[in-house]
Amino acid sequence: MCRFIETMKFAHGSIDNLGFHQKRVNRAFTEYFSGHSPIQLKDINIPDNWKDRVGKCRIVYNRDIIKIDFSQSTIFKITSLKIVESPALDYKHKYEDRSQLEKLYHKRGTADEVIISLDGRITDSFYANLAFYSGEKWYTPMHPLLKGTKRQQLLEAGKLIEEDLKVDDIHNFQEVSLINAMLDLGQVSVKINQVY
Repeated sequence: MCRFIETMKFAHGSIDNLGFHQKRVNRAFTEYFSGHSPIQLKDINIPDNWKDRVGKCRIVYNRDIIKIDFSQSTIFKITSLKIVESPALDYKHKYEDRSQLEKLYHKRGTADEVIISLDGRITDSFYANLAFYSGEKWYTPMHPLLKGTKRQQLLEAGKLIEEDLKVDDIHNFQEVSLINAMLDLGQVSVKINQVY
């Protein structure tokens, strides 16, 4: 049976972007567990020893929750990105099995992270969605591998614009930001001259 993960940021006793995470869980249930009620993320209790802290909640689930972990979030320093072309890849749900992505990540060479492209179109990095800064506005690829919760929140807030971005378009931008449930826009950014 297929297993999924949901990684969420919590701060001071509450989970960020809970509604966006629940919608993603609901989509997985609709496709894989039709007829079963989705797990309800609002029912997750943050342990007392984490309630005054900021951290990461990671859930592994199928029709039921298999495991819940709470941990300190680690933000890795990313200063360079390598563009890696991928064969056809399905990661439209947040699957626990990330072996296809890991193979691409291992092609990064001396770079800290990868930008994954499919047929010349920019998608995501290994662990985050991408946003490219033009000097005025932030643009995000129209065809990500995974439609992340932070990406969706920023789109709905008007802070990101979807664009069909190709590898050849990258050098029209100044920098690229990695975004996910734990990373805000601009928190981890790489100058375009460090993308190769």
